[in-house]
Amino acid sequence: MKKPKDMVNNKYYGKVCILGCGMTGLAAATYLSGLIGQRVEALTLYTGRAKPDGKTVELLEQAGVKLIYGEEVQGRFDLCIASPGIPFWSEFYKSALQCSRELISEPELAFRENSDRWIGVTGTSGKTTVVSLLTSIIRRSGQKAVPAGNEWYPIVSEKASRTAGEWLIAELSHSQLINSPMLHPKIAVLTNISEDHQDWHRSMSSYAKAKEHIFSNLEKRDLAIVCSDDPYCREILKHLNDAGLRVCFVGKKDWGRENAAFVENGWLKVRLNGHSHDLIHSSELMLPGECNQIDALAAAAAACELEIQDEDIRTALKEFQPFGHRNVPCGKACGISFVDNAKSGNPAKAEAAIRMYSPGQLVLIAGGKDAGMDIRSLTVTAAAICTGVAIFGPAGPRYSEGFREASKKEGAVLKDIFPAASLEEAFHAAVKMASPGQTILLSPGDKWAPEFKSVYEEGELFEQLVEQLKIKERNGTDQR
Repeated sequence: MKKPKDMVNNKYYGKVCILGCGMTGLAAATYLSGLIGQRVEALTLYTGRAKPDGKTVELLEQAGVKLIYGEEVQGRFDLCIASPGIPFWSEFYKSALQCSRELISEPELAFRENSDRWIGVTGTSGKTTVVSLLTSIIRRSGQKAVPAGNEWYPIVSEKASRTAGEWLIAELSHSQLINSPMLHPKIAVLTNISEDHQDWHRSMSSYAKAKEHIFSNLEKRDLAIVCSDDPYCREILKHLNDAGLRVCFVGKKDWGRENAAFVENGWLKVRLNGHSHDLIHSSELMLPGECNQIDALAAAAAACELEIQDEDIRTALKEFQPFGHRNVPCGKACGISFVDNAKSGNPAKAEAAIRMYSPGQLVLIAGGKDAGMDIRSLTVTAAAICTGVAIFGPAGPRYSEGFREASKKEGAVLKDIFPAASLEEAFHAAVKMASPGQTILLSPGDKWAPEFKSVYEEGELFEQLVEQLKIKERNGTDQR
């Protein structure tokens, strides 16, 4: 097979290796196996420490994929596709880099295969909400849209089924963006940047730079939508303005820019391309809190850029509901309300959720792995609003000390602090702390505890415990 001079433009990939056999790695392997003998000369999947199930192995081998168990990459490859869970400083990643002409991400592969109608969304929090909201708005207008990436199916999995004229709304993580040199969305959204993934990047500046990669290939005809409320995003806004790019400032107030999305007297408004769009009142959103107002504004600004009618935007915003362990109301038991916000995997996300409540209204369940993130602002905010905190997982000792110190500050209402061995123990402790009329909020502020395989398991257990309490209350067996 003769190799074209320009591998990328001619979409010839040659000898390819894939790192990791999680969802992303397997999706890339499945897609590329269909190109073996055409645009792929040979395909090798390095599984890393994990091992795929027997059926998956059989199917891949039947498709012509060579599987190698382990993390030592050897030989020479034209292209390497790294799964997002493999840090750039790991020996696995480094060995692949040495053996490969080029190393890219799975979204980059998908983009090279089909670059039509991409919208990219990244940020520490709010990505999934913006992607889902924007998808709903576009579909409401009668156009086609598919969400993909990160919390959704891998983007390359959606590539084969995309139809002409369909928008791809891609949720992109920091680790994917640093390996996506050609990725060029028509609209790029940055929701916010707060401390997260420090076990990966080792510094906030490195993490922020990774997020900024989403704008690397934007042109003046494209649109960058950026939250203007946090310092890291404001620094990126300066870079985008210096580059002469078209930017929409999104925030809690009107920054007076030509293109902006903001809240004014409770109303969500967008000013873009010389047109003003008065949308809905924040009270009409089913998503509570200022953070969700910002996410709604970002999605609405993107929809305005696509020239979607205001009425379609309004309807989609009003109908959108919380989902997936993100401030999901779980009902009441014993006069206490319960809310599942298990997806708050860093202190900033947890703090944003806590700020939705008034002082004395809340009992908090927090904790988890303890990824070593700065919890000072979280503990001060919680101490001013929560009357009790139950902490679970390895985060217990450090978080407990932080909450105790914060409870000493003037204006603090925090009285009860309970370090628990497990989420279940923390739940029962929180129920004992709470009084009728209060809310118990699961908002960990950290990565999921070792007792769980994922954040979803964490949230599902919380919801199961709430249901069990409801049953006990109905049966008259509650022993609060």
